[in-house]
Amino acid sequence: MTLLHVAPGVTVTNGTPTMSVTSEFERELSAVLNRYSRENASNTPDFILAQYLIKCLEAFELTSRARETWYGKELKIGM
Repeated sequence: MTLLHVAPGVTVTNGTPTMSVTSEFERELSAVLNRYSRENASNTPDFILAQYLIKCLEAFELTSRARETWYGKELKIGM
């Protein structure tokens, strides 16, 4: 099942739009992107850019954990 975000707080699943909870971090990141007009260069709405950046962070976090597991180390959060 693929989720498509079409507007802040709206998700379309199987063709049906539903309201979703937007995290405070996502809202603030969207606001910062908008404040600095970072959406203009790509003509992409700020909330979509915020979602993309959050997914990038999540991918990096998963990759970091996989790397530490590969090397037999424990990932120490906050250190």
